[in-house]
Amino acid sequence: MLITEILPGRRGLFLFNWILFLVVFASTCMVQASFSWWQDLNWHSWLTEMSAIFTLGQLPVGSLWILWFFLSCFFSILHLLDLLLKMKAEAERIAAEREAQLIEEARARSREESLELTLSGVGELDEKIIRLQEKLSRI
Repeated sequence: MLITEILPGRRGLFLFNWILFLVVFASTCMVQASFSWWQDLNWHSWLTEMSAIFTLGQLPVGSLWILWFFLSCFFSILHLLDLLLKMKAEAERIAAEREAQLIEEARARSREESLELTLSGVGELDEKIIRLQEKLSRI
């Protein structure tokens, strides 16, 4: 069974990355018997040490840890921004649908009111015609 079947999509990869990072981090802490190895990484020159990749030189494992951490943070921020944009778009869509529904209800009410006014106007006209016919019949 693939991980993508268990956790489909980008959200699954996002969670899988952080779970894997935390598991490997915890196992390294247990092997090192302390948390201080994380603080002892070469945080100042890790990017310079990464240039050894291009010359097929030796690459310190601490630089890979730092790279993994920074890439995870970067992609996490992108993922969260994407979620925020999707939530904003969904909220705007719902608001637009609600506004359209309110406009349609207002139009239906105005049609009903104009129909009532028209019908009441017809009734008044009928009364006037009846009175006029009565007056004409008296003459």
